[in-house]
Amino acid sequence: MIVPKYTDLKISDEHLSEMESRIHPYSDIVIVPRWDGITNNSTTLREDLWLLTSRYIEEVRILNGKMIMGNIPVNLPSTYIDWLVDKYLNDGVSSFLIDYNSRATRGQANIVRSISKKLEDAELYDESLLFSINMRKTHDIGGISPADDLLAFTNGLDILGNLHIGGGDGEDHGPKRVKAFNRTEYTYDTCVGVLESVAKEIKIANSIQKNEETAAIRHAISEKGTAYDLLKEKVGAQEYTANAGSRQSTLSFGFNT
Repeated sequence: MIVPKYTDLKISDEHLSEMESRIHPYSDIVIVPRWDGITNNSTTLREDLWLLTSRYIEEVRILNGKMIMGNIPVNLPSTYIDWLVDKYLNDGVSSFLIDYNSRATRGQANIVRSISKKLEDAELYDESLLFSINMRKTHDIGGISPADDLLAFTNGLDILGNLHIGGGDGEDHGPKRVKAFNRTEYTYDTCVGVLESVAKEIKIANSIQKNEETAAIRHAISEKGTAYDLLKEKVGAQEYTANAGSRQSTLSFGFNT
């Protein structure tokens, strides 16, 4: 999957065609680009955003049978997001990339839930995907750092996207400050003064272990219809299991039983 970002306000048909042709050989799923030029500079945002999006979708559909995922930047006003999702659905696009723009998971849960409801109403829920990128890894509360990127699963996302194993500071070749995933508690532990080679190993281990825990969540859902019993034992998941909605039998995890 390739997620292009374009900062121009206007893009020619020739440019759109060239863009699609370059992405096509390297991507199994085609994602509508981030139109940063539009969202940052347009004075007629709705019209410009959908005009460019619809032109891109039309170009992609020429000699291309791959799945198309709509791009939903959560920094847009909620009314714009509802409108944009409806436009995508009307154009036959029912899977979405949700770009958190470095925002935390829980604050955007209502957006994911709203999209899921629209998919359910359109009877498209079981054949659609919600994929996340640019999500904030964690936040600190009560002395712990919940693994928000993994726990986003409990807010309705089907797949964890990129930038969930990033992070770290310091000079390029100096000691790093990185977060190591604690799979026992579903939290992050901060490691300070870590050598670059060790920091890379931690990030790789984070990715592997979170994928394994995601599989465990899916298995719990398949077996019991809910992952509540698994999550309630995890210190990092306490915010996510505090309400009765976490115990529902038809899950908002993106996996129906």
